[in-house]
Amino acid sequence: MSNEEKTGGESRVSERRKRERQNFILNVTAIGLMVAVAIVLVAVLITMIKLKSGEASKQEDPEQSASNTTEEDTTTTAEPEETTTVSTVLVGEGHVICLDPGHGGDATGEVVGDRTEKEEDLEIATLIKASLEELGYTVVLTRSDDTNPGYQDRATTAANANAEAMVVIHRTSDSEYGDATIETGASIYVASAGSDEGTALGNSILSALDASGTGITVNSVHTGFISNSGSDYSVVTAAMSNNITTCVLILGNMSSDTDNEGYDTYKTQYAAAVAEGISNYVLSVADSEAETTVAEE
Repeated sequence: MSNEEKTGGESRVSERRKRERQNFILNVTAIGLMVAVAIVLVAVLITMIKLKSGEASKQEDPEQSASNTTEEDTTTTAEPEETTTVSTVLVGEGHVICLDPGHGGDATGEVVGDRTEKEEDLEIATLIKASLEELGYTVVLTRSDDTNPGYQDRATTAANANAEAMVVIHRTSDSEYGDATIETGASIYVASAGSDEGTALGNSILSALDASGTGITVNSVHTGFISNSGSDYSVVTAAMSNNITTCVLILGNMSSDTDNEGYDTYKTQYAAAVAEGISNYVLSVADSEAETTVAEE
């Protein structure tokens, strides 16, 4: 082998080795890049797995999620509720009233057509009682069913309850007292000897009825009995013997179609007006007594 051939062979070997080193370096670099990419991909994959795991957890407990959302919404959007306080003044608290529906039992009172006085006396008394109780009054009835207590028993009921006023309730008719002229509408009767307290109570009731808007005819306060001003209703006598302010309310003439139509149409309004009249009287007396007490002190 000549020197030139020898030299050329070594040169080729050197270049081959150089290329092999370069290829090795390229291969190592490529492997490094691949490892780096693989690491990045693994990291991305792990992140995605964690995200999906979190979403799956939320889907598994939708009620809790909804609850959290509701609580957050409530916390951020709730506003203070407006409250309205409604106060009802019960002016009658501490006061007692007695209502005495006339007749009862075998004592039917007046009977005109299909109307019976004892039933309508009790009916209107019950309505007046309800209206007074709405104002805070304690109300006792001398009868609450179809019985006929004696006059003294009626007065005793009022006295035992410490009633401040007793209102006797009747209706009437043209035939009740023979030739006596019977008024239509509302009338009041007090003791024949006169009674300032009974008259004041009666006038208060009549004023309230007059202002009721029902159109009822309002008469005046009379003394004595409906057919004899010199005598008294027995129950009035019994009540006054117990020092109870009392009056008799005649609420309509059952022989009058106008009075009967008014009763049927407006009995609830009548009751409310009578209750108002009683209340106005009782409160005026209480105010007067309070002023007297202050003056004496």
